[in-house]
Amino acid sequence: MHNEICVRGQAMVPDERFDQLVEIYKPLKVSPAKVPFVDVHAVGEHPWESLRQNLSGTDGILHVVDGFSLPDAQLSLDSYRKLEDELILSTC
Repeated sequence: MHNEICVRGQAMVPDERFDQLVEIYKPLKVSPAKVPFVDVHAVGEHPWESLRQNLSGTDGILHVVDGFSLPDAQLSLDSYRKLEDELILSTC
C-alpha cells in the first residue's frame, strides 16, 4: 500500500546583506533568493518508489526519520537503512 503526501513550495532565504543593499540602492525590482523544495511523506512497503517519482532532478535530499511511531528504535533504524540502500541503488 502506498500512502504519500507531496507538498511543493519555495522557501524564502533571509539575508541581511541583501536587505542592506536594497536599502542603499533602492532598486525598482527586488528579487530575494528562494529555494524550491518538495516535501514527500512516503510511507508503506515501498516508500522509495514515491521518492523516485517525486524527487527526480533534485539537487539534494534531506531525510527525516520518525523514531517515535514504531515500538522499537531498531525498527526505525532498519527502515531508514533499507530506504537509504534503495536510494543509492536507484541512482546507479
